[in-house]
Amino acid sequence: MKFAMSFTYDNLTDSILVFSKKSTEHVQGSVKMGNLVLDLTPEGNVVGIEIRKATGFFKMLGLKTSFETVESATLSVKRMVDGVLIFIRFKFENKEEKKFPIFVSAESPQFAMT
Repeated sequence: MKFAMSFTYDNLTDSILVFSKKSTEHVQGSVKMGNLVLDLTPEGNVVGIEIRKATGFFKMLGLKTSFETVESATLSVKRMVDGVLIFIRFKFENKEEKKFPIFVSAESPQFAMT
């Protein structure tokens, strides 16, 4: 099954969007939790993530590079009993790669596992 993979940075809103979904999937809704917005399918699968205030996110991760040097980004999601573990992998123009985990608890009032 084919996946559509997308990465964009919007410097006007300082937001990163990483999107990965099967061609047969569609987004039913979004869940906002702080500076994160998760896009969900009707089955509750996370297929996209928006990181608002992305400059601060990169600084928090210790990255000293700018978004203009990001060549690509990929998203992978692992459902767990107590939540969802989201991995974002950034690949930079200098061929360096960084992978970051984001854990979203199933107990969060905005996020209910299906």
